[in-house]
Amino acid sequence: KEQLELLKKRKGQSDLIIQNGEFFLLVGYEKEESKKIIPDDFLGVDLGIKQIAYDSDRKSYSGDLIEKTRQKYMKQRKDLQKKRTKNSKRKLCKIRKKEKNFRRSINHKIAKELVLKAKDTNFGIALEDLKGIRKKTTVRKKNRNKHSSWSFGQLRAFIEYKAKLNGVEVIFIDPKYTSTTCPKCTSINKKNRKSQEEFYCIKCNYHENADYVGSINIRQKARIIYEKEVIGSKKGHVSWPIAVPRNLCLSEAIGTATHAPFFRKE
Repeated sequence: KEQLELLKKRKGQSDLIIQNGEFFLLVGYEKEESKKIIPDDFLGVDLGIKQIAYDSDRKSYSGDLIEKTRQKYMKQRKDLQKKRTKNSKRKLCKIRKKEKNFRRSINHKIAKELVLKAKDTNFGIALEDLKGIRKKTTVRKKNRNKHSSWSFGQLRAFIEYKAKLNGVEVIFIDPKYTSTTCPKCTSINKKNRKSQEEFYCIKCNYHENADYVGSINIRQKARIIYEKEVIGSKKGHVSWPIAVPRNLCLSEAIGTATHAPFFRKE
């Protein structure tokens, strides 16, 4: 239904192509960007190894099906690479195309879900700067292929353009220390990250899911950037919610937990 509506807005020439026995209609259309909203807060999004994305609402954007599909394509590629025949090379090209389309499809779905979630809650989206994503943590040898094979740049691009169309603010932060900083006592220590999945602060004993810790640290950095670069130029002040009411983490709930819009014009 949505695609049929878009056809009514098409501009210029449309192309019908056939690829792998399937027909595709390529249509160009114009759509105005929505007016950018003033966010009440930010949805922090941690991009990583086990989970493609994990947000500060404790939502995981990955799962068993995605991981099984990735493992399937990886095994098929390895088996074909060993054969080194003309037929195996042709099959390898087909598998790579399937893998590429799979990643693209998943990235579209993740980006759409994140942007609509942010829009529905009047939130902005906080993401790690692309340059730091692969350098953020030391990756174990068994996870290197998984970490390097996913198209994080493509996911970021999809989130950016979908956010613009929906008026959602997107802020990119330096991922430095987001995985080793304790959100409760703010101490920074590599030992806080016990494993890829677990965070345990050696100073205050705060214990949490490591991806969730990364996402709330990303959110906090976005708050600071937005306050300094955007709010500061408008002579307003910030009234921060201590934590997002949904799935409130008790360690964050220090002080008043009133969830008010954080920007007010003086």
